[in-house]
This record gives sequence, structure tokens and C-alpha cells, in this order.
Amino acid sequence: LIDEDLLGSVVNILCACNTDFYNKIKSTMKIGGDAVQVLSLPNSSQLTNINSANLIFHHQQKTEQMLMNLDLQKSNRVAYNRIVKSIEEGKNTTLIILRQLTKQMLANISCILLSMHREPSINSDNLKINAASMYLKELQEFIGRSWTSHMSPFADKVSVIQCAKEVSIKTIELFIQNLSILRPISSKGRERLKSDCAQLETLIQS
Repeated sequence: LIDEDLLGSVVNILCACNTDFYNKIKSTMKIGGDAVQVLSLPNSSQLTNINSANLIFHHQQKTEQMLMNLDLQKSNRVAYNRIVKSIEEGKNTTLIILRQLTKQMLANISCILLSMHREPSINSDNLKINAASMYLKELQEFIGRSWTSHMSPFADKVSVIQCAKEVSIKTIELFIQNLSILRPISSKGRERLKSDCAQLETLIQS
């Protein structure tokens, strides 16, 4: 049996501690400036954010394990929901860190996709259809490099995957927007673009 008053007091203290922990994390969190560059290896500001986000994830995991061990979801749903809600703030903080990186990635992706309008082979019949266009090669290299360097170090893979889906959707939108106004295009250029579509799909799925 669990004393309801005692449980309420413990939950109040735990939620207050969670809030204090997240406030301390936010006070050290780096926003903008050096913290959003995605062209080179993570700098000191970004390493601080990675460590902070991974601390949040570790705290969340341990709290969820405690709730599972106590079987609080069955014994006291109200207390369980309060604790779960209190740790959601940590996930939101992690998403702020991740999304400032993906926002910068999308800015770079947009610039790379714009370069398809300067692709010299698109209006030529003298090209290899199955070979990737130069802009697509640059896109593949950028996404692979920046994602490995800046997103892979985060322990909260659920949030990372959520951000990956958001980046994928926006990348497809940007690709279609540029593709729809691309002129002029030769017949083989059209075939090359079809191949680019297939390779972009493979890139996004990976």
C-alpha cells in the first residue's frame, strides 16, 4: 500500500528537481552563432549542447526505469502522468538543440539544390544518364558528413529520427520546387533527372 499524501509529496519534490535540472541545462545551452554551424566538426559550443542533451536523455531513461520498477502507471495514474509530463520538458529542450542544427542544414541543402539550375549537363544530350548530377553528389556528401558529425552523437535517437523525417520532407519539397522550374532540359537531361530522383529517394531512405 502507498500512502497517497506521502506519494504526492515525493512527486512534488521529484517534479521540482526535474524543473531545476532542466533550468540548469538551459542556462548552459548554446543557441545560434557557433552552435549552428554544420560544415566542419562540432566546436566547443556544440559539444556542450551534445553533452547537455545526452545528460537529459540519461536522466529520462533512469526516470522511466524507476516508473517501470514501481509500476506506478497502474497503481497511481495521476502521479505517473505528472512525472512523465515533467520529463517531457527535457525532450523539448533536446529538440530545440537538434532543430537549430537541422534548420542550418536545410539552409545549406537549399543552396545546393539551387545549383541544379547551373548544372551544365542538364541541357545536353551528351551525358551519362545513370550518373549522379554534380549538385546531387554535393548533396549526398553534405548530408552524410553533417549528419554523421552533428546528429549521430546525440543519444536520444527517437528525437534524432523525428528531426530526420522533418529534414527529409523539406528536402523533397525543395527538390520538387527547383525541379518544376528548371529550364531548359534536353531529353537526356530529363532522363538524368529521373535518375536523380531515384538516387535522392535512396539517400533519404538511408
